[in-house]
Amino acid sequence: MDLYKTCNEQDFVREFGKAFLKAPFAKGEKNKKKLLDAIPEIKIYANLNFGFFKTGIEASVHNEFDSTIEKMFHFLEGTDKPNIVVFDEFQTVEDYPEKMPAILRTHIQKMNNTKFIFSGSERHMLDSMFNEQNKPFYKSALPMELEIIPLPVYREFCQRLFDTRCKTLTDAAVEFIYYLFSANTFEMQQAMNLAFALTAEGQAADVKMMEWAIDAILTENDSFYRELLARSTSEKERNLLQCLAVEGLASGLTSQEKIWKYNLGGASSVQASLKKLTDSKRNAVIVEIGRNHYRLQDKFFDLWLASQIGILDRKYAAAEDIFHRERAAMKELPKMASIL
Repeated sequence: MDLYKTCNEQDFVREFGKAFLKAPFAKGEKNKKKLLDAIPEIKIYANLNFGFFKTGIEASVHNEFDSTIEKMFHFLEGTDKPNIVVFDEFQTVEDYPEKMPAILRTHIQKMNNTKFIFSGSERHMLDSMFNEQNKPFYKSALPMELEIIPLPVYREFCQRLFDTRCKTLTDAAVEFIYYLFSANTFEMQQAMNLAFALTAEGQAADVKMMEWAIDAILTENDSFYRELLARSTSEKERNLLQCLAVEGLASGLTSQEKIWKYNLGGASSVQASLKKLTDSKRNAVIVEIGRNHYRLQDKFFDLWLASQIGILDRKYAAAEDIFHRERAAMKELPKMASIL
């Protein structure tokens, strides 16, 4: 289950319920009936749009989520075959108004028939959740590193899908996207998907086609990125964002050289801006890579900013170098990306 867009316990229950309905133990009418007899709330919650309690049903179930979660874990413990539950973007539960990590830990520590995988993109938050003594999940799991997809594997995957529709995809185009988005599958998929749609049967998608696809995505999101930039209320914050757009991956942000070059105001101003803009509770705009290396979280926002200050072509040319610098920065950290 993907927790990325969840904000509270009721969102969690809804997504957990959807995962239950898609699970192997719910296949077939007989099995689904058994599930719904045991946890009738699942079907109700899966179809509700929480956050807007308009109906009597929604109001009546609002305070029963703890009970439903307990039923869900009880059901997992009683299935004939063992289960694996994967919580993606698990660090999101840390920001719920409810004490969700403690609630989950209470149930999970009793489970024998189910194994759990906790994965997420906010590495530092997962590290905190599982390695700080005051956290419910302290030392309750083993770390497992998830490496990026190797370029040859990704190239073969993309070219095979283009081939199925009588289209071709150049090696250079795949490499361009791979390095530009630091092998981030979500952003690569956005660009590849549009490039695929723009490529006619019998034609080839090259680097120029990828640039057209990116330009279309930036144009489509122009108003959103302008609003995102406007949220950085101070000139120093906006200057910091532009600094990262120029640098790609920046270190030494509190040095006099960087402060002078990008008009960042001073070491204390830089630290205050970083604290605000890397705050996951505010939907982080900046992410730390390794130790004290920073870049913009959204690579498309990075490219949009570059286009606004007239250095987009330079960003394209520097993509492979920035990619390798990011990988080098990541190696400075202990091996820990996802939790098993």
